[in-house]
Amino acid sequence: MQNAVQRLRLVIDNIDSLLIKLLNKRFKTSLNIQKLKNDGLGFSPSRERQILAKCSSDELKDTYLGVLSNSRRIPEGIKWYLTESEDKQCSAPVMQYLAKIFGVNRLSGLKIVKKNEPFKIKKNEKFIMISTPNFETAACAGEVYKYCEYRHGGEIIFSFYSNIKPAFDYDLNVIINL
Repeated sequence: MQNAVQRLRLVIDNIDSLLIKLLNKRFKTSLNIQKLKNDGLGFSPSRERQILAKCSSDELKDTYLGVLSNSRRIPEGIKWYLTESEDKQCSAPVMQYLAKIFGVNRLSGLKIVKKNEPFKIKKNEKFIMISTPNFETAACAGEVYKYCEYRHGGEIIFSFYSNIKPAFDYDLNVIINL
């Protein structure tokens, strides 16, 4: 039995070597695409939806969300806001999904905006707003783009807004099922 386990571990080692090479190539290629698009967010919901639709299990989706998160290069200086609905029970799952999708490091500067709290985006401030269901988006100067809605089991988890125009119009109003 020990020999069988060692042989299978060698197979896994070979698979891991291939995965590491391919992931490195993927990250470099993704960065080159972002440079070509000159997109301020480095985020394409329509492409993300296509990729996640190919994942045959929740485990594979979770793994690929990590790959996508590490492929994104969202520039510094963009303010992140999270609207918090009256239903406090929805906040924990939203934070878990945000950590999977965008990475824990990006959430460190996240400002929570509570319902009925006075809130206004400053002029010329570049922002990302994660809006929980049943929450009206804040008053903003200029145009605001709804990139996508993330859903699970048909229910909206949150919507993703920004005042940074996406590189392509097909990256607006995308529905991503997790």
